[in-house]
Amino acid sequence: MSQVIRVFLASPGDLIAERLAVRAIIEEENHNHFNHAGYNLEVVGWETHASPGKGHPHPQGRINPLIDDCQLFIGILGARFGSPTGRSESGTQEEYEYALSLLANPDLPLCDIKIYFNDYSPKLSQVDPEQLMKVKEFKQRLGEGKQIYYWTVDTLEEFKREFRRHISEWFQEYSERGGGKRLSTKKVEEETESSEEDLSLKFKSITKGF
Repeated sequence: MSQVIRVFLASPGDLIAERLAVRAIIEEENHNHFNHAGYNLEVVGWETHASPGKGHPHPQGRINPLIDDCQLFIGILGARFGSPTGRSESGTQEEYEYALSLLANPDLPLCDIKIYFNDYSPKLSQVDPEQLMKVKEFKQRLGEGKQIYYWTVDTLEEFKREFRRHISEWFQEYSERGGGKRLSTKKVEEETESSEEDLSLKFKSITKGF
């Protein structure tokens, strides 16, 4: 039986093409690579895993807990930032901040956050300047905080290409570490240095069939 890796997908609702692309790419990589190594990546999102009902303390409270069991958080932003939740300026921002709190807890499975900014816009008549400004401010805060290294793409095709590369690299590192909590910590680095040969043999074993 494959080990399930859950990937939470966060974005405003206007990025339909990007959300579909993430799901399609992960499905393809599951079939072509990940399943052969004994893993199956499952994309978790509001449109597939949330259910209607009262949230606590607001509707977003029905979505945030979905991140609890995820190993990877993917956030995508374009020209829109999203709608206020009552706690944050948008659902995507609240999900990111919640994921960041989980990342700091060594007892929880979340071990990485990847944020993408799509630097291509719809027609100018469809762009809300206030929404776009909020995206820019959020991007600036990420850069100033130096907690998360984000990625910017110029076209949908570039996003697909780069996301495929990044998810493959992330999976390789995750599986190489045996599905551990952290991808890069002092403890892991020390263990890697002391048993590099063992890890190399283990990685060759679990990736047999790639």
